[in-house]
Order: sequence, then structure tokens, then C-alpha cells
Amino acid sequence: MTDIERKLGFGRDSLIALSLLLGSDYYQGVHGLGPESACQIVKSIGDKYILKKFASEGLGWVKKRKGGKNDLWPDDNILQVINAYMKPKCHQADSDIVHKALAQYPFQRTKLQQICVGFFEWPSEKTDGYILPNIAERNLRRFANLRLTSSEVGLNLPLHEIPVKCPVSEIIKSRRVQGRECYEVSWEGMDGLETSIVPADLIESACREKILEFEERKAQRKKQNIQKRKPKKKETNSSVAELDLKLQNLLLDINLRDEANFNASDSSGRISRITTDMAEADLNTTDLLPLSHDIEHTGLIQNSSSEVVSSIDKNEIIDLLSPSPPKKSNLSSKCQQSSDQHIEVINLSDSENDMSVEHKQKAKELRLFLASIRNEIH
Repeated sequence: MTDIERKLGFGRDSLIALSLLLGSDYYQGVHGLGPESACQIVKSIGDKYILKKFASEGLGWVKKRKGGKNDLWPDDNILQVINAYMKPKCHQADSDIVHKALAQYPFQRTKLQQICVGFFEWPSEKTDGYILPNIAERNLRRFANLRLTSSEVGLNLPLHEIPVKCPVSEIIKSRRVQGRECYEVSWEGMDGLETSIVPADLIESACREKILEFEERKAQRKKQNIQKRKPKKKETNSSVAELDLKLQNLLLDINLRDEANFNASDSSGRISRITTDMAEADLNTTDLLPLSHDIEHTGLIQNSSSEVVSSIDKNEIIDLLSPSPPKKSNLSSKCQQSSDQHIEVINLSDSENDMSVEHKQKAKELRLFLASIRNEIH
């Protein structure tokens, strides 16, 4: 009705006036008058005054306006039609007369389908679509009235103890129809109708226990969905842990390589220090030669001096700082070669130290890169 008023500009009285002009179940209408002309007439008079004009003047003026004869019904018939719309003579759905009629004449689905085919040419599916949801809602209202009557006399029975079975099987989901809270429900023992939508307040008055069951199922489904999502989170944590372990192993390898390079560099340094110490030892030994000569001449320790001299000769101690004697030129060349080899080792050690600094710089950059990856993952 709100859409009709907003889009067409017709209220309730205007619609009743249109039924009088165009014809309805209660009135045959004005012959030769089409929808456009009827709408123009109603709008020209207005919703507030149209029925008053029809009741006081009848519809003769409409026919005269079209230039034809006035063969309409008398005005008293128009008043009866207006009253039939404004004050319909029908029983309330919850009245005793309706309940008695329903008990005496139960719903016959097949017979109703045959009637609708004969009069309206409706297929059975269309009849079921129009009629069955209303029949189901009517049965639910009867059940709600039964519970209300029982509570008024002080008999508040639980749903499962009521002698009459609740027509609602369960609530499927909540709905909102034209701004009104509703529920989509499945029906118990309703042949041809599985689900339909009914007002939420009707469910509340008829079977509020069904609402509690629906809320419990919804909460349980929500809890299950949360539990289903948890394993995925664990898998993500495990994959992150595996990646973190790989990064740690990579950093450990880098540290081991750095330590190996450091040990190699330290070993080279020790070799060079040993070479220097040997050279210094050779120099110090040459200082012992004059002393051993003097001791030999004194004759105080002849055996010891001879052993020292023989030991010196045996080890071929050479003074690297003084010119080599001509007799021991071969020994000098060998020592020179050995010295050159030591120099080469020292050079290699320096080169290795240079490589180690560059390697450490690259390792540091890699550690920073891996740390940034780990931070983004966490």
C-alpha cells in the first residue's frame, strides 16, 4: 500500500472508487470506461472526497461526462458496495465459528486443486504456492491460540507435553520481509509444503522453544566453524616454524664458515709467528758459538762443549742477518728458499684476511635480509 500511494498517488478510498468505475466482484462498473480515464477521474476529485461524491451523487455524472446513457445500478447499491469494502462481513481467523468450521470441514488439498483448475485454470503447483503457506500459517495460529488458552487457565505445558503436535518442525533461518522480522520454517506433516516464511511474533507466541533450539544450533555451527579454522592456523604456524628452522640452519652454516675462515687465518698467522721465532732462535744460537769456543779452551766442561758444538754443527745453525760463509752456501740457499716460502705463507695469510672481511660483510647483509623475512612472516 505504501508503494501504491508513493508511485500512483492512490489511497484506500481511491482504490475503492476505481473498483466501482472499472468493476469488481461487487459491482459491474461503468461500461466503456477504461483504466486511464478512471484514474483521471479519481485524481481530479482526490482521495479525500471521491467516495463521498459517489455516495451522494451516484455514478450518473460519470456517464454524462462521456456523453452516453446512464444505465447504472441505483445509488443504494453503491452504498452497499462501499460498506462491503469499508466494513467487510467476515469472521476473524481465530473466532469460534472459524474453528468449528475447520473441525467440521478439514482441508482437502486435491479437491481445492480441482476447483482452482476449473474456475481459474490454475495448475496444481500454482494453487499449492498460493494456498498451502496460508493453510500452514493458519494451523500455527490455531496452535498459538491453544497455548494461550492453556496459559490463561494456569496450564503451562512444555512443548513436547502438549497433546496437539506443533505444526512447525524447525526454524531454518531468520528473515526480514518488508521490514518485518520473520523466520523461514519447515513444516511437520504438511503435504506439498516443505518450507515457508512466517512472522517472528507468531513463532514466539506459538512455539518459543523452536527459537531457542534455532539459536543453539546457530551457536554450535559457529563454534564448529571456528574449530575447523584452527587446524589451518596450526599448519601455518608449522610452516613458519619450518622456515624459521631453515633460516637458523643457514645462519649456522654462515657462522661455521666464518669460524673456519678465522681459524685458517689464525693458523697462517701462527705459522708466520713460528717462522719468525725460528729465525730469532737461529740468531740467538750464533751468539753461543764464541761462548762455546771459550768454554772448550778452558777445559772445564769438555764433554758438554763438544756436545754443544756437535749439536750446533748437526743442526746447522745459520745467522740470517750476517753474510753466509762460503763453505755453507748450499745451506744458505736452502734457508733462503725456506724464508721465501715463509714469506709466501705470510702473503697468503694477508690475502685470506682480506677475503674474510669481505665474506663477513656479505654474511652480515644476508643475516639482515633473513631477519627482515622472519619479521614479515611473524
